[in-house]
Amino acid sequence: MKEKTGTEPVLVGVGASAGGLSAITEFLDNLPDEEHCTVFVVQHQSNDSEKEMLSGILAKHTQREVLVAEDGALYDANTVVVAPPGRAINLSEGTIRLSEEATLPGTMIIDNFLRSLAAEADGRSVAVVLSGANTDGTLGSRAVKENNGLIIAQSPDSASFPTMPKSVVDEGLADLVLEPGDMPAHISVFARKAAAAREKNVFTDQTHPEASREKLLGILRNKIGHDFSAYKENTVDRRIQRRMSLHRIDTLADYVTYVRQNTEEARELFRDLLIGVTNFFRDFDAFERLKRVLIDEYLPHHRGEEFRVWVPGCATGEEAYSVAIVIQEAIVATGVHPTVSIYATDLDDRAITMARRGVFSKNIEADVSKERLSRYFTETDGRYRAKQSIRGSIAFAIQDVTSDPPFSRLDLVCCRNVLIYLKPTAQKTVLNRILYGLNGEGVLMLGNSESVAPFSDAFESLDKTARIYRLKPGRQHTHSVTELEFSSLRSGVSTKAQPEQRPEETPQALQIKRETERFILETAAPSVLVNKNGNALYFHGHTGKYFEPAPGPARTNVVEMARKGLS
Repeated sequence: MKEKTGTEPVLVGVGASAGGLSAITEFLDNLPDEEHCTVFVVQHQSNDSEKEMLSGILAKHTQREVLVAEDGALYDANTVVVAPPGRAINLSEGTIRLSEEATLPGTMIIDNFLRSLAAEADGRSVAVVLSGANTDGTLGSRAVKENNGLIIAQSPDSASFPTMPKSVVDEGLADLVLEPGDMPAHISVFARKAAAAREKNVFTDQTHPEASREKLLGILRNKIGHDFSAYKENTVDRRIQRRMSLHRIDTLADYVTYVRQNTEEARELFRDLLIGVTNFFRDFDAFERLKRVLIDEYLPHHRGEEFRVWVPGCATGEEAYSVAIVIQEAIVATGVHPTVSIYATDLDDRAITMARRGVFSKNIEADVSKERLSRYFTETDGRYRAKQSIRGSIAFAIQDVTSDPPFSRLDLVCCRNVLIYLKPTAQKTVLNRILYGLNGEGVLMLGNSESVAPFSDAFESLDKTARIYRLKPGRQHTHSVTELEFSSLRSGVSTKAQPEQRPEETPQALQIKRETERFILETAAPSVLVNKNGNALYFHGHTGKYFEPAPGPARTNVVEMARKGLS
């Protein structure tokens, strides 16, 4: 293995299983020799006596040096590195690491490698998923996409065994679906643009870079109906550059024109900006610490009939189901048995649809223990379906955490890796909504890089490592505020209801509110809860299309607020 140079090549992970050899050779036949990238080939192989066989075959299809991976070796550009049979390969700080994991039945060696590839190369990573009869590569592709990498799946029609690439496509992860021989040309473009992006940001070349960004965000507001102005500029810029690379567009002005004329690209940019990638028990230790907090600190003192949870930014649902499992295990451990209501929300309608199905690929075996799989899932046709014991406790809905109404009387809010993508003002807005929604001494869990500032005086830390906090007694939101204040800002609505109009929280009112919230979440439709006089009590979703506050003193009657033609 060569010594590592000072350059940073694009790292290409090629995963294949049954029927993958011909696809790999076709890929290498068309890969330019001079392209500055390192190709790692990970294929399911059964016999250690074949250690040199695959590398020997591949060497006939490329001028690059083909090497069998060695533990502790450095990798260099313009080489092809082949994982040896029976060994799992990972990357760590510029070196190759091998383990015996691949000898274990059901081990997803491609997933494991692509996850390490994503962490190692960030925006310099490419995942190529070829023919195979399982779903290995899907979870790894999620990680690569989250880290601004490129995902290419073999077109299922061209694959001898289409299950593996089709899984990536069905999960909405594939940026490109191509035949193997067509992939290298796109990787070459991606590699060049990735190198250029590291040297200069496309926004720095503009006379008014903010104006260019605002044009794109304005197009998304008009075409998709969502406002990303609260997201950090760096996050937005990197995602835009990624989309430009995919379409081989060199200038920001040309990309603005392309998005304006192409609604489907606007949708894809929207989904890229959401960074809706997740997995079960992401940061396993953090979830174990959450369970311990619930067992030791919260559930023994819980006296309510309902345990209410909000999981904003739930993506395709893995985190919400993880929270449901942890709560069920904590309930069993404490002997306290409230009704669990979990409200899981996200902006992406496609992700919410997938989350509601509660069906996941076999790859979740990498993140969910055998005991939990047996207890909480049913295996059917090579996939896992969540059992009603956890699925029945979760209601999924579309929601913008920065502007739509929060939920109330919450015992737990699990808001992990949402704040890190938002500007400080938007972070404060979200935390303010959480503060409003939490019960007295309610629990908040954030991501590893997030904190409760600027509301640190309202929370006490229960676990610094896992970023778990508890609302201090008497510190719940004391403003004269109702859900109406949090009507969708995208529509331009900015209305406050008078404090005296808030209904009394009688047991009957609480039950009506609970059932209304669940109905609204399940339908995911824009809606308004009104009293018998037609005065709005609760707004949900994008209601600005239908209602607008009239000039003058604030009024909450829906007839008076209805837009022309609706009243």
